[in-house]
Amino acid sequence: MSEAKKISPGLSLNAPDVSSRQKIFILGFNRCGTQSFSAALEKIGIGCAHWDQNRLALAIANDINQGRKIDLDAHYPQCNAFMDIINVPGHGQINKRPWIEGNQFARELVKSYPDAYFILNTRPVNDWINSRLKHVNGDFIEQYRQDKLRHANQKLSKEEIILDWRYQWHKHHAEILELFSYNPSLKSLIFDITTSTYSSLKTFLSPDYSLFGDTMPWVGQTASATQAPDQKGFKHTVKNVAKKIFKFKA
Repeated sequence: MSEAKKISPGLSLNAPDVSSRQKIFILGFNRCGTQSFSAALEKIGIGCAHWDQNRLALAIANDINQGRKIDLDAHYPQCNAFMDIINVPGHGQINKRPWIEGNQFARELVKSYPDAYFILNTRPVNDWINSRLKHVNGDFIEQYRQDKLRHANQKLSKEEIILDWRYQWHKHHAEILELFSYNPSLKSLIFDITTSTYSSLKTFLSPDYSLFGDTMPWVGQTASATQAPDQKGFKHTVKNVAKKIFKFKA
């Protein structure tokens, strides 16, 4: 997790005569390459709000709870990219609000910024769970356990938390894919950090931003893969699994 870094007012350094205010939203969970996305975007001068000690998620939640349009220009006037939208009450800016997974704000973000770029960053669910279990030397899962006890009166074991996270992963992916499918004019991209190519990200953002280099500036990963994902197959798999989960939860 990292704080918001204010680098430039949405100005691409490799095209200093062109200023873009187009927002970029990384909609996936934490531990899905958000530091690498931030590194790639910051290299060209895009200000990135990355977790920001819970302040990012709380600012968006406050706007929504007060019935306002999400106004990130008011909260982060020098940032165009937003990721790791999560509130972990026991980390960063300590607070008593419930745990927030910011991807739950996806529909509100689309309503507030219909012309923005939306990226579903993802990775295999087992790898994601293992990364979360190790995060902050194991304290991340402990914070989640405490939050569930405090706000839901649920005393969960490690195995139950893993099951809960697995359900959340599939539910979130199904909802985002549905959002993308029902909004064909939306600028959307699925980016699997284990298989997607950097060129696909560069092409996606090229109408407004020109990313540097030929490879993703990975942070916290030893190497990037070079094979592009089968996005249709990915969508089909997630939707089928999600249907089973929703039927089970009902």
